[in-house]
Amino acid sequence: MGPMAKCVNRSRSGGFTLIELLVVVMIIALGAGVVSLAVGDKRIKEMRTIAERFSAVAELAAEEAALGGEPMGLEWLPPEGEKPWRYRWYRFRDEQWIDADRPLLETALPPYVEVILEVDGVEGQESIEDDDTTELLDEAIEGVEQGPQPEIVFFTSGEATPFELEFNAADLPEHNQHIKVDLLGRIISTGLVLRAHRYKQLRAHRYKQLRALF
Repeated sequence: MGPMAKCVNRSRSGGFTLIELLVVVMIIALGAGVVSLAVGDKRIKEMRTIAERFSAVAELAAEEAALGGEPMGLEWLPPEGEKPWRYRWYRFRDEQWIDADRPLLETALPPYVEVILEVDGVEGQESIEDDDTTELLDEAIEGVEQGPQPEIVFFTSGEATPFELEFNAADLPEHNQHIKVDLLGRIISTGLVLRAHRYKQLRAHRYKQLRALF
């Protein structure tokens, strides 16, 4: 065995070559990408399920109000401590709001979901500006001084508090879900939403990802 062969063997036994290190890095990157895609696909399905479930329950609440003769109220509860966003349904009976029966129970959203509620076109508003809706809401809560105060009401007439709702995934802003209900209690649009300010957030998020790579 010549001196050159001994040198090569000695260098191989001393550590990895540059090509071997690059292959290892590539394998790790591919593995991370596969995991990221799997998590993303799962989140997308979960976001769709959350929106579809809420739409179905809202339709049920509207039917309950119209057929049962008792207004149904919806209250949104923001995160508190370890509790995520939640929504709770009520039934207006005996001049007060009481917890609704099954299946209209309190529902907790996954911790990664944020909620934006626009009541009658005003984001984060808890009171109603529309005169007709205000009159209906005043009739529903007349005499109620304490207890729950739902932001949204489905009335026995079939009407409802107009609102728009977004379910936002912090790590997947391009797959936010949008729901809109009009004064007649109809769900008139559902699906993905990407408003201008959300688009800016998405671009900023992707820019940070690119910066992290270099």
